[in-house]
Amino acid sequence: MRRAAMLVVMALVAPGWAAAQNSVYGLIGIGFPGEPLAVRARSLGGGIGALDPTSALNPATVAGLGRLVAGGAAGTTLRRYTAGDSTVSGLRETRFPYGMFGGRIPSTPLSFAVSFSTYAERTYDVTTTGTQVLRGDTLEVTDRVASDGAVTDFRGALAFRPWPRLLVGGAFHLLGGSSRLTVGRTFSSSDYSPYVERSQLVFSGTGVSAGVVLLPTGAIELAASARVDGDLETKSGTLGAG
Repeated sequence: MRRAAMLVVMALVAPGWAAAQNSVYGLIGIGFPGEPLAVRARSLGGGIGALDPTSALNPATVAGLGRLVAGGAAGTTLRRYTAGDSTVSGLRETRFPYGMFGGRIPSTPLSFAVSFSTYAERTYDVTTTGTQVLRGDTLEVTDRVASDGAVTDFRGALAFRPWPRLLVGGAFHLLGGSSRLTVGRTFSSSDYSPYVERSQLVFSGTGVSAGVVLLPTGAIELAASARVDGDLETKSGTLGAG
């Protein structure tokens, strides 16, 4: 009976994947969302991210670092989609570029951690085809929109233990990054020259987060965190057109 109950509990708390967040339709907006998880938390599906001191999800967990710790991880996937007359290629995502460094501050009750992770991935290459009437002729046109870049989240966190079973922390987030955007159109007739415009987008922003971890017993850990980000400012400049 205890074994059956344990299996039911594990099924209820098992993390689930939200695959739609990383679909081809994620091109519109900031980009594919990243997760600030270290290797251990990611290998468990992110289920312990709010309790993992080496992840950058809950700043309160930094108080659990007893010594200096450094780590990092990265991985890349390449994807291609074809839907009707539209082809999406060059979908490259650096799955979890992540790095952190932190530990206890000597002679103080504070612990610190600095980290970087992907806030949003903006690398894609989308090609669509259609028709356009020019000077009475119906021509087939091919449009291409491509982007290469990302937005990175740099975090600095401080945390402490006001009581042995309570961890409290806060963090400041600095968002920054860039992407190169290419927009072009080609025509089926050689009478019309292809058009290509290249521009660069630069992103900047800030955010804050706070969290707590409660250890009521040696077998139970409870965690909560919240984060608020400001507007992600975008500056663009044309690199070339023609």
